[in-house]
Formats: sequence, C-alpha cells, structure tokens
Amino acid sequence: WRARTGQSVMKRVLLAVCGLTPQIITETLYALHCEGRLPQRVVVLTTRAGRERCLNTLFDGPGMLHRFFDDYGIAPSACRFGREDILTPAPPADDIATLEESEAFQTLCMEQTRLLAGEPDVTVDFSIAGGRKTMGASLALAAQCYAGAEDRLFHVLVSPAFESQPDFFYPPSGGVLLPRPAPRPPLDTRDAHVTLAVLPFARLRPWLPPHLLQQPQAPESLLASLDMAQMPVLRLNTKQRCVSVQGKNCILPPVEFSILLYFALRKRNFPCSGSCQDCGNECFMELQTFFAESDSLAELYRHIRISAAASSTTGILNLSAENFRTYKAKLHRYLRRALGMDAPCAEIASLGARPHVRYGLRLPRSRIIVEQG
Repeated sequence: WRARTGQSVMKRVLLAVCGLTPQIITETLYALHCEGRLPQRVVVLTTRAGRERCLNTLFDGPGMLHRFFDDYGIAPSACRFGREDILTPAPPADDIATLEESEAFQTLCMEQTRLLAGEPDVTVDFSIAGGRKTMGASLALAAQCYAGAEDRLFHVLVSPAFESQPDFFYPPSGGVLLPRPAPRPPLDTRDAHVTLAVLPFARLRPWLPPHLLQQPQAPESLLASLDMAQMPVLRLNTKQRCVSVQGKNCILPPVEFSILLYFALRKRNFPCSGSCQDCGNECFMELQTFFAESDSLAELYRHIRISAAASSTTGILNLSAENFRTYKAKLHRYLRRALGMDAPCAEIASLGARPHVRYGLRLPRSRIIVEQG
C-alpha cells in the first residue's frame, strides 16, 4: 500500500459482483487495462455456485485470468487476485433468490465496501455488471453509502455478438476466431469492443456521522442518520404571506397561504420525536379530520386577511373536498413558479388512495419556521 520511499501512493481496487459468468471479471480487467487503470487488487462478491464457477474458470488449469495476464504482458504480482478474494455471504447460498439471501448479500456488500473505501490512499472501482440485478443494486447502494470522492461506479458494455459467447473472456491481443453453430460464420475477436459505462451516483459518506463509519451498518440506519441540518428550511412569514425556501420567496394569496400555514402549524405542534425516520406519518390527516378542524383554519384566515367576513359560507370558510383540492392545486402552482425545484419542500403531500387519502407536509418539523412579522 505504500511506496518504498515512504511516500503514499494511490492504490486501485476493483470490487465487482459476479454470477455464473466469470467472463465479466476478465472483460472488466481488460477494459480497465485499456484505460491504464488496471487495479492492484481485485475482490469479487458472488454466490457459492458463482465462486465455484470463478475458481474453475479463472484459476484452475490454464485459467483464463492467467491467460489474460500472459496475453498482455501483465505480471501476476501487479494485480493481487487470488482464491481468497472471491467472497460469498454468510451463510453461503447458490443463488440470490429469497429475501434472506438478498439481505445477506447486501450485508456482504456493505462490509467490503466500508472496509475498502475506508482505506487511506485507495480508490475503488465498483463493477455492477455481473450476477443478478439485485446483486448489482446491492453493490451500488453500498457505494452510495461509503464511496469516496475518487471512486467510480460502472457497468461493462460488450459488443452484443460476444456478450453471450461462452468462449469469449476478453479480446485477445491477436485476433481469434470463435466458432458458432452452422450456418453462422465464426466470430473474429478483433471485432469485439469492451468498454466501461461510468455512472454518476450520490456519495453520502461526507454526511454520515463518523461513529457510523467504524462498523458496517444496514443501509436503512445510514440513510436515517443523515444530518438533518443539511435539509432545507421552510419559512412562513404571516405578515407578508411569504414562503421562503433556500433563499427563494413566494408571496401567496390569503387563502392559499392560510391553508399552507395550517398544515405547517399542525406539523410544528404534532407530538412526535420530530425525526421523521421510521415514521408512519401520523401527522398526515384525512380530509374529514381537516374539515372537523375548519374553525382553526378559519381563524388563521381571518388573522391573515382581517377584512374577511366572518359570516362567509363559501370558499375557505366552508371547505369541501372539491374546493380544497382546487386550492391545493393553485397553491402548488404558485410555489412551483416561484421556488422551482425547491417547491416540494412546501407542497402539501398526499399519502394513500381514495377514499382514505391523508395530507400533510413531508419536511421534518424542526425544519419549519413560522414568523409572525
């Protein structure tokens, strides 16, 4: 991991998922070699059956891994990849076909990603091309949680004619003809193209509390622990009827502002932990509950618009499901026009299906501020 001079050097590690087609490993190594980014270490995550297939194909006899190294003049010592680097979940399974097997594989991905991405002076290339889709998704989620700024996530693209060819492991340095059942002609490996499709992904590691990086965690725990201070703040100024998010302002008409203010105050005053994590959204309510508390909404409206007639029997002072949805739609149009992509922070969200739809604000109550003037 260190140069002999004592200076630190960046080490590249390939962390890949693999199923029953070990070709994906040599194809990936070939593509990285072409980029000048051949890894100094390879770790493969697979199933018990996948491990046996990798060992038999890549290592045993004239293994394809050693053929690849010989073909391109790569010293085996330049890339550490041995039998001990092919890992399976505990307990080992021949497939990822049940919820328990999927959870075990996710745990393996989290453990290895935290371990490798946490090493100093290491960059990790995450290959999600092999195995079942759930295996690639598990590694991608682990990368989102633990990957560093220089780490990459990619899929491997192989020319379609060679993708399903069992004898194709990488394009040899010299052209080779691969036979196919008659009457189709052989495939010339000089026509094969293997490239990496590097994918952008969110990197959550900088936002995770340091103590959660000391041991592997479930993705749910890491996502729940994200610093709430990074979330936007919703400000409502009752005197100006102004809604503010991320420095953007929206002045609302009295009716729409009163409805939003009602939901904001309900969220602010709701008796809960305030974390909004593992929450059943009890602060959301059905329209029947909302209508039953119409006196509170009417009082807010009168305060916002002093000139409103207390005896009015229409509109906001006599809400129905139809005009509530009309007001809500207008509110959202105002917000989206003024706040753009930040509008969802202030929108009245809905949960469930009719006739039991519930309404409320998704933003945690600690991120909602109501100002009187």
